[in-house]
Formats: sequence, structure tokens, C-alpha cells
Amino acid sequence: RGAAARRRLRTKLVRPPPPCPARGPRVRCEALLTGLQAPGGPATAHVTITNAGTLPVATLDLWSTVCKASAAAASKPAGANLCTGTWLTLHDDNHDLCYFPVKAQGACTTAVHGSFSDFVTRHSEKNPLSLSPDHLGGGNVYTMTATIDPSLGNEAQGQVADLDFIWQITNG
Repeated sequence: RGAAARRRLRTKLVRPPPPCPARGPRVRCEALLTGLQAPGGPATAHVTITNAGTLPVATLDLWSTVCKASAAAASKPAGANLCTGTWLTLHDDNHDLCYFPVKAQGACTTAVHGSFSDFVTRHSEKNPLSLSPDHLGGGNVYTMTATIDPSLGNEAQGQVADLDFIWQITNG
């Protein structure tokens, strides 16, 4: 066999997106979470990863390269960093497994927090989060939930966090 085939699906965590088929090495999809979010209120997106091809999947990895925090408009002052002040959870609905902030069977706990910045720090391209590739032919659903820290004050108003995710399938 030659080098393993790779596909990358690039998404942004920032409306339920339309299907985004990966037909090349990198695909840019629409934002997963948009609109105004209030501190303490969760925003949820469901991502379905499906292997529609005929080659078996050897690995399914997820990582991020950067989280960018900025004011939504020039008139808004810089303030709270939503990259460090927004908590993220990632749950594999098909396998009932929480992958982030801690890997554990069942639902993701709200007692442990991992921020957007924590995800970027822990899961780079050199240390991706390894997800289960089992049953990808039928599609695996992942629930991503983002919650702005309820203790953030008015300085968080008008702020934006932009986090890119890279999903990579390696065929075996």
C-alpha cells in the first residue's frame, strides 16, 4: 500500500450548517454556532461524520490550530477573552462517550471545564484527539456544546471567539 489517504474537514465553532462533504484535502464549512450567546447558556451543534467511501477508516482525529478572540465591532472595547472564557464539551453520541474536557463514558460533566484555549493547547495537529472510527459508514454524531463562563462581566459583551476544528480521516 502507498501512503495512507487523508481527508480533512475544516469547521468553525462559532446555525445548523448544511451538509459539508469532504471532496479534497481541505474543506471549509460554515460556522457551527452563530448568533449572540448569553453567559451560562449553552449553545449546541451536532456534527455527523460519515465515511461514504469504500475504503475502511483507520483513524479519525480532531484538532485545532488557533482560537481568535476579538471585539465584534470596532465600537466595542477589548475585554474578556472568550477563548479562555468559553467552555467546550465534545460528546460522541453513537458511543455515549465524552471526549472533552475529559474522556469518560457517558455524558460530559459540567463539573469540569475545558475552554476553547484548553482544546487548542491539548489537541494540536501533532497531538490530535483520537476519536473512535467504528461505524462511520452509518455516520457518527458528535455533540459540541459551548458555554460562556457565567462569571464573565460586561467586558465580554460584543466579544467573539473564533475556533477552527480540523477533522481528519485516515483510510487503512
